Amino acid sequence: MTPILAQLAGGYSLIQVIIFLIVLCGVFGILFVVMRQTGIQVPPWIITIFWIVVVCFVAIFAIRLLMSM
Repeated sequence: MTPILAQLAGGYSLIQVIIFLIVLCGVFGILFVVMRQTGIQVPPWIITIFWIVVVCFVAIFAIRLLMSM
């Protein structure tokens, strides 16, 4: 029986999924910068959620790095 996480990821490794999510966060970060430059207001709660997600990714990366040592 395969783990549910492996089925949801479509056969990609955990590293590939993490890299994809980091790139996706980078795209959203660039989108926020462009929106500010064009005068579109980004609600503060979206920015707060964005930073929470970024901190989570950094924490996960650090944990994986420490566990691989």
